[in-house]
Amino acid sequence: MLKQINNIIKQRRSLFSSGVGIPIQDAFGPNRQDWLKARAPMYGPDQQNLQYEYSEKAADDQTIINILTKDKVKDSILDFWGEGRLYQSPPLLTGFKNSFNLNHQYQLVSNGIQQGYKIPNRIPVKDYDCTDIEKYIDSNTFNTITLMGAPITSKTSEAISRIIRKDTGKVILYDPGHYQKDIIERVLKKINFIEHPLIKLDPQFIEKDMMKPVITYVNKDALKMDAQFSIIAQEYDRAVLLLEKLFDNDYIQDICEILKPYASQEQIFRLGYRLCKGIRGPEIIRQCKFEKSLEDLLLNKDSEFEISLDHGVTNKLSVNGDVANDSYRNAFFHSLDYKESQNSRLRICPQESGNYFYIRILHGAENRLSTAGEVESNDYRTPAFYSSSNSEYSNYSKIRIIPQESGKYFILKLAHGVDNRLSANGNVEKNDYRKAFFHSKEYSDQFNNYYRIKITKK
Repeated sequence: MLKQINNIIKQRRSLFSSGVGIPIQDAFGPNRQDWLKARAPMYGPDQQNLQYEYSEKAADDQTIINILTKDKVKDSILDFWGEGRLYQSPPLLTGFKNSFNLNHQYQLVSNGIQQGYKIPNRIPVKDYDCTDIEKYIDSNTFNTITLMGAPITSKTSEAISRIIRKDTGKVILYDPGHYQKDIIERVLKKINFIEHPLIKLDPQFIEKDMMKPVITYVNKDALKMDAQFSIIAQEYDRAVLLLEKLFDNDYIQDICEILKPYASQEQIFRLGYRLCKGIRGPEIIRQCKFEKSLEDLLLNKDSEFEISLDHGVTNKLSVNGDVANDSYRNAFFHSLDYKESQNSRLRICPQESGNYFYIRILHGAENRLSTAGEVESNDYRTPAFYSSSNSEYSNYSKIRIIPQESGKYFILKLAHGVDNRLSANGNVEKNDYRKAFFHSKEYSDQFNNYYRIKITKK
């Protein structure tokens, strides 16, 4: 008996600490006599009658149970220790219009204008350990389970994890204590439910007078799908937050399944840039085991790279002459025996959150790989390293990097005009240099082997 009273006191502690009074009938726990004498549940516009046959019956009186299944409850909510829709003072709103309210068999409404009435749509349990709850509710039944203003015990957590639908279900908690949050998270993790920090809930779950914060748990596959849709919608910041949540819960394989398909698309840089701004990002990228060139680019922090043609001998993108002054210098592909090899070392610098890149040479003034003149037409343009003070070419220095073959090779494109690809003219089998140029995609047959690039960290 003492244990039961303690459980009752614990159940009401959250409401008490919120300034909501505890009715006299609660002081020594719900009792059968008060419950038998109480008025029938109050239904109306704010409280839907779900026609639940055991709402006004005690658990002790039942012999044959018509169990609730997902086909019967449809979209209804299960509110653990709920008492129906209540308006309280100071402004505090609890409960829902269309919820089944699981509660002690003799508990009455404790607050609001319905105080002292029987609880609407009540599913009875004998005690606060949810004894015999399986007689009333089948496993995998409710799509939404809420818990507000009541303690979370291991028994409650286990009951919730059994009843919630494992595919599309949501468990919504209102202002749980840190210790109680830990209890339910350990249990929910066993069924692969984790917190969804960015879920978009129906307005009925986040009304302004309800308790805050509102914390929601979903199956990790639902969070994973949300991350995938966020990438498709180009909501990269949102996607990264969801990936980090998966990482915090040790679902690294699921993260890799999301990211790996983008290893041959330029979106990988937009994701990688944002990931690496956080402390988890570098480890996530390493765990996904991308091609080394792609991994190096994603983890790029002031690293030096060489860009070479993937054809014949190794020809490195470089610059001729002195680049110490502010004049531009032509870019070209030189062979390994070219003496001024220092000019082949480049920095690849993300711009606009990884949408574009600057390619800079590590010598003299800050020079960016760019192109002269208009690139709207289908003729090629010779690139050069222009100084950053040369604003005339600032629009032509933004480069797009598109991975090929899961990041083993790359295509470099201007972020302007027609689809221009950095390539080399003529035959590069020999050890002489060849001019680099941006050609339009109509040249792709003629220069098919000369625009696939290797990017190597030095």
